[in-house]
Amino acid sequence: MGQETVGVQSENGDKLFDDFLLSLNLGASFLFAGIIFVLKSASSQITISDSAYLALRSVFRVNDFLGLSSVNPVSTGTLRREIPGRVEHLGAEVTVLITGFAAMALFLLLLRLFTKARVSQKLLDFARLPLLLFAGPAVILLVFYWSWKWASYFDPEARGNFFRNNVLFLVFVTEFLCLSATVFRPGRQRASWATSVFAIFHWVFWGWIAWEQSATWLYPIYTRDFLLIFLPVSTLLWVCREKPLAQSMRGMICRYQKVLYALSCAAVLLGVAVWHPARNVDLSHPRDWKTVEVELSRGPCYGSCAVYTATVRGDGQVEFVGYERHSQTETRKSGKIAPEKVLEILQNLSRVEFTTLDGRAFLWAFDSPSIGVRASVDGKTKVVVSDSFNERSSVGRQTSFLAAAGEIDSILKSAEWTRCKGNCRDAAAKR
Repeated sequence: MGQETVGVQSENGDKLFDDFLLSLNLGASFLFAGIIFVLKSASSQITISDSAYLALRSVFRVNDFLGLSSVNPVSTGTLRREIPGRVEHLGAEVTVLITGFAAMALFLLLLRLFTKARVSQKLLDFARLPLLLFAGPAVILLVFYWSWKWASYFDPEARGNFFRNNVLFLVFVTEFLCLSATVFRPGRQRASWATSVFAIFHWVFWGWIAWEQSATWLYPIYTRDFLLIFLPVSTLLWVCREKPLAQSMRGMICRYQKVLYALSCAAVLLGVAVWHPARNVDLSHPRDWKTVEVELSRGPCYGSCAVYTATVRGDGQVEFVGYERHSQTETRKSGKIAPEKVLEILQNLSRVEFTTLDGRAFLWAFDSPSIGVRASVDGKTKVVVSDSFNERSSVGRQTSFLAAAGEIDSILKSAEWTRCKGNCRDAAAKR
């Protein structure tokens, strides 16, 4: 009876160790695929998704939690933008590390639930080695397939058919076919030495692809290099799981499996805290209209862009301050719009979920004009600033914000001006 119990515990320990290694591999694979997708989205000439914005928002969310002051890359008061500094670098390092561990922990918990059934356990046992070897390359190739037709600033040329012209896909298919005859047959464990040699060369090639394609533009991310190690290590440890090092690690994991589960839950919760959607506040139903104030401002560019600030209050009073190009010559005028127009402005802001936006995560350039909106409702103030160049498509939070700002600008232009100081006629014409 005691031998049977020991045997069951040993088998359970083996399964936990196998699931642990597979979760490291799958988590790292999806992390690198996500980083590559974010970078390709950011470099695309057409806004494809909000992945770049969401990634940068998570970075600044981490910085804010740590109490670190981040560089605001866009301001309507200046033309020169600021390159992200060491604080943003630190936030990116922590964000990548949390995301990677959260993905690994989530896969571990899901695998443990999935393998409760005997059928699913047998299916996973057969597919474990293929997953360890090819899950990473497969999800990376999937990102390449999705982004194959995206014209980027770095590669604007058309590429033709993905399945015929992508060298990585051809390498992937060749590897799979060459290995199927030996590794994927029922007695594949007897060819562990051949599998180990193949895994080394396999991950030297695909590890370099993952590292090179996930390299950021402004600064290196060292935690990315650290998490990349989990791809080859998890595969080789499973292939050589009878070796002393693997057995020692297996014993430690089995001994502290409760701690492992607790850390996995904590990692998932941290990942949710970093990536959870922001909560939107509806601005179109203020409790006190006297507290309502919306300011729209446009910044300078390398040219004759109009520079001005227009402010509207809850009672419809509008104040406009314009500058003659980049000089200090001011045009000041006051007017009024109907109360329903003020409500329309607030509805525009609520429609784009203004209170959830983080202008620091928007894309920006060095020479384009900026536009900012400051909204104060019921004592709470929110400021969002964006470059106005990002009008590449109708997709994305930044594009939606620019559209809402343009609508607000049109509403404020319709004000009935009652007082003027300066060259109001010329300023109105320039608007």
